[in-house]
Parts: sequence; structure tokens; C-alpha cells
Amino acid sequence: MVTHPSQSAAVTWQFSEQDQLWFANFSGDFNPIHVDSVQARRTLFGTQVVHGIHLVIGALNSICQNMTGLRKIVRLDTQFIAPVLIGDTVQLFVQDMSGDHEDQISWITNHGRNCAKMKVSFEQDTRQSINLPISVEKLVCHEASEEDYLHGGGSLPLFLNGAELSEKYPDLARVVCPLQIAQIIATSRLVGMQLPGLHSLYNGLSVEFSQSEPDAPSELTYQTLRYLPRYKRLKLSLASAGLTGTLEASVRPTPITQPKMAHITNLVQSKAWKSKRAIVIGGSRGLGEAAAKILAAAGAEVLITYLAGENDANAVAEDIRSAGGCAEVLRYDVLKPNEPDFKKLAAFGPDLVCYFATPKILLNTSGFSESKHDFYAQYFVTGMWNLVTGFLGANTGPFRLFNPSTNYIDNVVPGALEYAMAKADSEVLCNYMAEEFNNVSCCSRRLPPIKTDQSVSLLHKEVGDAVSELLPILLGDARSV
Repeated sequence: MVTHPSQSAAVTWQFSEQDQLWFANFSGDFNPIHVDSVQARRTLFGTQVVHGIHLVIGALNSICQNMTGLRKIVRLDTQFIAPVLIGDTVQLFVQDMSGDHEDQISWITNHGRNCAKMKVSFEQDTRQSINLPISVEKLVCHEASEEDYLHGGGSLPLFLNGAELSEKYPDLARVVCPLQIAQIIATSRLVGMQLPGLHSLYNGLSVEFSQSEPDAPSELTYQTLRYLPRYKRLKLSLASAGLTGTLEASVRPTPITQPKMAHITNLVQSKAWKSKRAIVIGGSRGLGEAAAKILAAAGAEVLITYLAGENDANAVAEDIRSAGGCAEVLRYDVLKPNEPDFKKLAAFGPDLVCYFATPKILLNTSGFSESKHDFYAQYFVTGMWNLVTGFLGANTGPFRLFNPSTNYIDNVVPGALEYAMAKADSEVLCNYMAEEFNNVSCCSRRLPPIKTDQSVSLLHKEVGDAVSELLPILLGDARSV
């Protein structure tokens, strides 16, 4: 746990998907990384991320609990350091730096590390009557271009649903000027929906407030001040009634797409899997998608399973069929298999099973975590064991099993200990099953980092190509085991 001097008792939060939807409607920020679990799984965090400004207004509400009278924010500085994910437990610490403006500093910590920092200053306020609309037309999430990043600018209308705010965050609604709250939440809508828009990450906000003119427009204007293409990072100037400041945001990597079937067909000259059947567990994207297309190009009839990405899986199958291949799709949960779905898998009668089931791989920098190892092992070990023994119990006939492992076992990668250990466990399991069961032959191969949704980062590191890595395995090693 991170500690700080003179801090108050912690306030603990946990954000649910319902909280996400509430803030999306409250702020107008419907970026898929916040509200769409299927699309969010294809981002570098692998799941939904809590709106940064939701953390800010929650912190402001906590700070306002012990305040009396009306206050105006004089200055607000916020830095978002690491993502807070749906279901994470978050603790807020407030350190009173009492002075003329009652400065407060808030640390929001997640799993023992700082994920956001905020400093805010208040002064007494005499509230003017302010009329703001309670909603505006919903924006379409904009997929901005490099030109937008370099020269973007415009304005957003302000709005505030006071009744919603009073119900959810009553102390903030009681104490702070509604116009300022509307301006702060508008920055979330700016980043998430407009600039950078669809592929955005909110990094920080620094604004100062002064007395606003009564007839000032109820809008937030913005303009690109700086864009660093190498780091995909923007700095925007902000202006509104009584507000000036800057905002920083990053452009996150787009979801990784694998080559089209037509391209892979040109690469695969062999029909090594003609008249054979292959099940690809986790074939809706990434390595599994590439494997499904390679096998189909080599003549196999392919059954692709997915957990959440039904549309992705159907798109892969349709791409295979458009090039003359055979592909089917089935939802299957390796952690919670149900009998009807498993019977469909068994009835397919596979000659080859490629096991690409995996959760989002997140680095752990705080030492060994037994729970994280066990989490990975549920996918890589328990799920694979249950699948193989289920096939054997259903008398599906002899089949080969391909288990994609990792070279992280040989090459230490900081933060990847639990993942590497669970993958090593999967290799041991494969060796055991190959010896113990007559109808199963196994092929484990330690792969380098490969360009998939799992390997994307803000640093845009160079990684391997899925098709190039899998071609010699699926057309060679996996056939000969």
C-alpha cells in the first residue's frame, strides 16, 4: 500500500459496469473502452477502463463532504498514471494542505500503486444563477486522423443533469459551482468522443478558474497545442467561461488485425490437412484467427470457438468461406463448459485441437502473486485438461493437440512471472497427457511475442508476425507429433 504523510482515512471504491453506464450518460463519453466489454477486450488493457474524470468527480465529492457553504474551484491539476479497471478496488487518500484556498491533494491507489493524483484549490463562492441544458445530442465516437491530431480544434456544448449529480454525488452538487462541474465532465467527452476520440487515453488535466461573464457561451473550446507522433501524445488548450488550461491525452494502439484469407492462401502451398478436421479454441482473433486461416488454407474443415467475440468469430469464418474454405463457429467457455456446447465440439470429431484460450495478460510488478498464477492456470492448465479428458471420455478418436507456449519461460520478462509459470505448467501437462493417454499426441512450442491484441503497447514495440510463426508449426511440427 502506498502511504503519504498527514493523509486522511481511505475511502474505498469499486466501480461496476452500471457505474460506467451512469457516467457515460452523465458525461456523454461513450467511448467503447469504457462501456463496451466486447470492444474493450481488444484494447491494450483487455477489459473496460473506468473513466478518469469519474475518479475526479468521486474524489471531489469526498473532499466536499466536510465543507460548508458554497465553493468555487480555483485550480485543478489531475494526472492519470495507470488504468482502473472494472471491478478493481480503489482507495482514495486525501491530504489536507490547509491554506488560504484550502488546498487538498488526493491519491487514488489501486493494488498498492498510484493510479491517479489530483490537487485542487477552493475559495468561497457566491453562486450565480446558471442555466445549463440537462443533455445534448449524443456524439458519434470520432476516429481521428493524424491531421486531426496535428491541427484539431473546435468546441463542445456544456450540459449538466443536476438531479443525477445530486443523487449520485450530493456533496459535490451542494458545494461546487455547477458550471465548473459541467466544464470538468466535458473534458471526458472531448477526449473520449472527439479528440483523440475512438482510440484515446486521458493522461491529465490542468485548469484554472476565474470569475465568468454572465453572458459567456456555455461551451468548451479546444485546440491542439502539440502532437508528438512518435509517442502518439497530444496537448490541447482549453477555454470556457471562467476557465483556461490544458489537457493531455494519448492515442492508444488500434486493435490488431490478422491477414485476410486470400493472402494466407497464397502463402500455403500444401494441402497437408485436406479432409481433416481442426478445432481452434479461441479462434476469433489473434493467434487463433491466424491458425484457423492457415489450417483452412491447408484443406482442413475448421471449427472456431469464441467466448465473447461472436461477431469477430463469424467474420473469421466468413473470410475463410469466401476463399473456398470450410469453417463453423461455436461459443465455448473453457472455464465453465456446458454440456450442449461440449457435445457439439465432441461431435465434430477433431483430428487436431489448437488450444489458444487465454485471458488478458497484464504484467504484475509487485512480486509473485499466487492468485494471478492460479488465474492463468485455470485457462492454460485446468481448461485444457478438462477439454482433452472430455474428448477422451466421449470417444472422439485419436487427435493431436497443439499447445502454444511462450519463450518467457526461457527469457525472463519483468512482471510476467505468473504467466510464464502457468505456461510452463501447461507444457508439463501436455507431456503427461502424451504419456498417459494413447489417443492424444501433443505439441508444445515456445513462441516469441507476436503481434496480437495481447502484445500491443503505447511504446509500439516490434514483435513477430502470427502467420510467419505458425506456418512451420501447423504445416510441420503439429502434423508430425
